Amino acid sequence: MVKVNHPIFSNNDFKNDYYKYFLYGNLCERKFYDIETDNSNYAIFIFYNQDNETLIPSGDVWFWTKKDISKEKLEESMSLLPAEGNIIYKSEINDFMSDSNGININEFGEINGCYKCINPQKPKRTVDCKIEKVSIEDKEELIDLWIQNGKEWEYDFSRDDVEKWIINWINDNNFYVYKKDNKIICFATYQIIDNYARVEHAYTRKEYRGNGYMANLIYDMTSIILNNNLIPVLQTDINYESSNKSYQNVGYKLEDVLVKTNFKKRFT
Repeated sequence: MVKVNHPIFSNNDFKNDYYKYFLYGNLCERKFYDIETDNSNYAIFIFYNQDNETLIPSGDVWFWTKKDISKEKLEESMSLLPAEGNIIYKSEINDFMSDSNGININEFGEINGCYKCINPQKPKRTVDCKIEKVSIEDKEELIDLWIQNGKEWEYDFSRDDVEKWIINWINDNNFYVYKKDNKIICFATYQIIDNYARVEHAYTRKEYRGNGYMANLIYDMTSIILNNNLIPVLQTDINYESSNKSYQNVGYKLEDVLVKTNFKKRFT
């Protein structure tokens, strides 16, 4: 297993991109991984799960590449990929990954934009709400709203599971809402990762959408994040235009695009 003082963590190009991969929350807290790298142009993180005292390959892979990496270095790095798994890589090498280079890529993976905000911009459209931190008294209403969010994405969340998630988000103490007439209109959370704050779990009631509520909530929450000396970042489906517009309107800038999919090497 890799130690935290591995030379790749001192590479400036890698450090500038590191948070983008950490936006994938299901991997950001993994403790066990190996790295295949030349310490300059690429780094392949191969993650493991722990079963008692045994480490088992999880099938999850981060594939970091330096901007404008050469074809020769790409070919070298791809020879070091495991036989198959779930992979995250920059969209700029998508053509190479999808081409006939000894690897099969699932065409139906996720394509996510990585956004960062340094100078938030107050939305032109203001709303008559003030940002509030969620309390445990809001739990049942939040559960109902997140179940509704799941249905809109064709996920069938159980109420017990959603209750656990909501309680965890409340306990993290970074959960904010707008209310009107004592009813939650929209909400969002953020999670702290190193010196970054990942904005997530954003949702607006259907009947209030298109009125600027989410943009204003994100602006207020981003201001809180910056006041805490953290860097606001987020990840979102690059094709989800309405959500992306809310973020862009308050100063979030697209930094990169990552592809998350599964792959399998072809053997001859």
